[in-house]
Amino acid sequence: MQKSDGSDWDYNANEVGLGVQTPLWAGLMLNVNGSYYRFNYQNVNSFSCCPNDPNDRQSLGNLQPNDTQERADDRYTVSVALSRDVGPYLTFSAGFLHISNLSNLVFFDYHRNIVTLAVSGRY
Repeated sequence: MQKSDGSDWDYNANEVGLGVQTPLWAGLMLNVNGSYYRFNYQNVNSFSCCPNDPNDRQSLGNLQPNDTQERADDRYTVSVALSRDVGPYLTFSAGFLHISNLSNLVFFDYHRNIVTLAVSGRY
């Protein structure tokens, strides 16, 4: 896919994912998903032009001189969710999502955990 043609965020990416859903006991449904994304950015980030220049208001300030290269990220995601229908119109669910973004530019490395609790209705 191609996003934001010509900008700092212009990239080509590939994604591979796998998900499994299975019923458990007492009406519980289990969902397990995982994915891998590879992002190849097409341009050097313009905010990384001059990280050692204190007068450079465009710089992110945390990049190093060797960070003036095209960015490449590997993003891994894993999620687990449990859900249960309560009657014909209501569902309760709980989930956990972990994201690890590994970049060749350390500034863009991050790990994130997200927990969700939800009640959804339908008519």
